[in-house]
Amino acid sequence: MTTQHPPRPADAAHTGQRREPPLPAPPSGALARLARGLVRLKAPVFLAVALVSLAAALLGAGVAGDLSSGGYTASGSEAARAERILADRFGAGSPNMVLLLRAERPLTDADVAAEGRAFTERVGSLDGVGYATSYWTTQDPALRSKDGRSALVLVRLSGDEDEATRRAGELTAELTGEQGRFTVTATGRAVINDALEKQSEEDLTKAELIGAPLTLVILLVAFGSLVASLLPLLVGVVSVVCTLAVLRLLAAVTDVSLFAMNVTTALGFGLAVDYSLFVVTRYREELRRGREVADAVAESLRTAGRTVLFSALTVVLSLAALLVFPMMFLRSLACAGIAVVSLAALTSLLILPPVLAVIGRRIDRLDVFARWRRRPAEGDDSVRGMWHRLATGVMRWPVAAAAPSPSC
Repeated sequence: MTTQHPPRPADAAHTGQRREPPLPAPPSGALARLARGLVRLKAPVFLAVALVSLAAALLGAGVAGDLSSGGYTASGSEAARAERILADRFGAGSPNMVLLLRAERPLTDADVAAEGRAFTERVGSLDGVGYATSYWTTQDPALRSKDGRSALVLVRLSGDEDEATRRAGELTAELTGEQGRFTVTATGRAVINDALEKQSEEDLTKAELIGAPLTLVILLVAFGSLVASLLPLLVGVVSVVCTLAVLRLLAAVTDVSLFAMNVTTALGFGLAVDYSLFVVTRYREELRRGREVADAVAESLRTAGRTVLFSALTVVLSLAALLVFPMMFLRSLACAGIAVVSLAALTSLLILPPVLAVIGRRIDRLDVFARWRRRPAEGDDSVRGMWHRLATGVMRWPVAAAAPSPSC
């Protein structure tokens, strides 16, 4: 009797059978266990994120009113101490607001000079003004233009930098424009700080209105799915909202620059896109390799999550170097940057796993560019995209690829 043996693996091709690729081993490690725990506790995680985000939004609302202007000089320097002594003890100090008066007639005309002196006295009597001097009160030729029709009024605004900036904004609206025989314009450090503050708020609003739709379009091209493209926006919104709450808490104990909000928005959304791209791209790859949803989430966090952590740590350490400078402006940027980078990384690692578990294999839904895109089937690695071809070409000809680099 002849014993029948099953075909050897090497003989599978001759029998016409298709060999199935071996299933990948279940992921292990701390990040993989974290992902499994977050997937298992989806509902509590979503509830906690919603509550924290709501509390942060309420706390961070209107934070711009608590932030400071200026902060460009070291508060402990000798120049800063001398400035404070002159202002506190002698009502003096360098002027932080300058008014330029332009007349149609020469400044030496009796009626023009009388009105110039009256204007100077009026400015000096206003609330928040330490002193006001001008060409007409000092006869200093340095305060008069060469054509004899323009003169300067030097104004010292009382209070700290924030108080002077706010008062400069009020006085600019009150004192500029047509003032009797004069056309008045304003400049000076306090006036410039006020203009920078207003321009910063306008630019931030424009950036949000223009940047958010543009970012979504870029994400649609990069992710190839509306469902996947909305995940970075979710991470970005949560991290930015929480960072604004952190800025409100910091502003309660120390001065924080207004420009920290710009850093928060820019870094928050930028890093949210980066970190989400790492995790979501790896998740889709693991699904195509044949993993179940839970295993794909765990493997994504085990690999891409490690990249997110190291990237965030690198950025945080780089920003921490700004803390050694004595200027409040730079320290504020460092604090805002460190907070938003840390929160963007934590949000990516804590929110994306349960969200991906809920979305499951619907991650590729609503691809608006589907007709122009060739997407590989599950378990098929034969389709290579543009980035794969680019990386392969760079590795094949490294010298030619590096030659155009500016660092070479």
